[in-house]
Amino acid sequence: MVPPIANQKLKTELMGLVEGHLVDFGRNLSAEEDLFNAGLESMGIMQLIIQIEERLGVVIGDADVTRDNFASVTALAALVVRLGYSCE
Repeated sequence: MVPPIANQKLKTELMGLVEGHLVDFGRNLSAEEDLFNAGLESMGIMQLIIQIEERLGVVIGDADVTRDNFASVTALAALVVRLGYSCE
C-alpha cells in the first residue's frame, strides 16, 4: 500500500502528465474526473504511456491499456502502483 502523502505526490505528477494530453486543456482537473470526458484521446493515451513509463519506471502492457485503467488520475495511480511503482 502506498502511503497517503506518496499517493498524493504520485497523483500530482500524473495530473501534470495528463493535462498536457487533454483536448480541453486549461480547465481544472480533479483526480476523480473522467479523462475521456475531459478530452483524452487515443493518441494522447499512447504519448501518456510513454511518458509514464519513462518518468516512473513501469511498463504498461497492452492488457493494461483499458478504459478502466485510464478513466481518471486516481485509476492511473492505482495502475502504476500495481505495476510496481515505488514512491521510495
